[in-house]
Amino acid sequence: MWNWISFSEKGEIKYLLNKGTRIDFAGQIAYQKIQDEMIDTFGVSNEYLQILQAKIRIEKMYAKMLQSGDKSSRLLIEVEEIELAKLESKTTTKTDLQESLFQIEKIQGVRYNPKEITVYDFFKLAKLVSKKQA
Repeated sequence: MWNWISFSEKGEIKYLLNKGTRIDFAGQIAYQKIQDEMIDTFGVSNEYLQILQAKIRIEKMYAKMLQSGDKSSRLLIEVEEIELAKLESKTTTKTDLQESLFQIEKIQGVRYNPKEITVYDFFKLAKLVSKKQA
């Protein structure tokens, strides 16, 4: 959990690794594993799906442009990228994970060490607490 908090605040993949080696490949795998755990726990929001679909559309447009060599579609790609940026700005909210953990501790009356709790366990706790609050 501590590494995930550090990663989310600083955006550096090295916080997802134990030894800080092979950052590119191993860090991406660690990041994907955590994302998969969050999706398994919470599911996927409609906004997240819209963002993924927009990214896929843009990548397909780039591939088509490269394959055909026709650069006139570049303007359409730029329009799609602007729309994607709008989608991301609407849905992106910075969550303070340490504050969230503090709130969970306060509600449950239990102290959790962020260096010992896994991200998966954190999100399970968050889901459990949100169900109790509803």
